[in-house]
Amino acid sequence: MISVALPIGPRPHHREYLGEMLESIRSQTRLPEYVILIFDGWVPSDFDVTTWELQLSPVQLQTFISPWNVGVSDAMNFGVAVSRTELVLMACADDRLLPTCIERCLDAWERIHDPLGYYYLGVRYSDGREQNVPCGAAMVTKTLWRYTGGFFPQCSVGAADHIFIHALLCAQARGVSRTRLLPVSPEPVYWYRCGEGETSRNNWPAIEAVKERLSMWTPPGECE
Repeated sequence: MISVALPIGPRPHHREYLGEMLESIRSQTRLPEYVILIFDGWVPSDFDVTTWELQLSPVQLQTFISPWNVGVSDAMNFGVAVSRTELVLMACADDRLLPTCIERCLDAWERIHDPLGYYYLGVRYSDGREQNVPCGAAMVTKTLWRYTGGFFPQCSVGAADHIFIHALLCAQARGVSRTRLLPVSPEPVYWYRCGEGETSRNNWPAIEAVKERLSMWTPPGECE
């Protein structure tokens, strides 16, 4: 079974396209068991869980409200922590899943079945570009999150996926980690909405400094 975790920040643009994401989930060739909405330090004033459950049916709804605005990386950590399924697809509320996304994720799991794998998705960008390299659009396991500790507190500077993947690669190179970066499929299964003035682009010196500090990181699961 698999859940889709969607952090939703407090600003209006954080939820402007949420309906499109939810519709893309309902249109999957293979449905997930749950959608987890992580309200990052806020709750919609007109929130009615029954209405949202009807919108997602037959997919089941989970909700979690963070105690304050913690940012997308910690919100995603909450999503993985509260998931009722071992497999969790990490996604953004303003993107979309292409129709075979869940099916391809589950196929990859059945084929590889590595609980310490970081299963990244091929991405099609709204400007027409495509990529199939490790990124934030990924399926992870609760086991992997226990092993690594999930996104680090330092990820709050931006580009949480870039920092996390960099640390995994450094730990692999040093022989202290059993994690693996694994492609879900050769074709794009995730649609990413390009934004303007993203934090990652504006805060790159801090991101590089964090990467340098984490280059000697060791997964908590390996510590004596």
